[in-house]
Amino acid sequence: MSGTGSTPSTPPPRRPWIPASRTGFPAGYGHLAHLQTKAGFTVRQGLPGLTGTAVEQFYSEGKQWLTEA
Repeated sequence: MSGTGSTPSTPPPRRPWIPASRTGFPAGYGHLAHLQTKAGFTVRQGLPGLTGTAVEQFYSEGKQWLTEA
């Protein structure tokens, strides 16, 4: 196809999908934490996930802050 201005390309190889449950991190940030660990970063353990008392407290404090603003 001459004159179209586009060049065919080959997509990069796909990396295998790793379920969040196999990364050792909570579901809320498991994939990101896994990638950061593979890149050489240290990711703190024990951070809150998507549910639980820490998350409920976070949303409660945010709601209170917005009400007072």
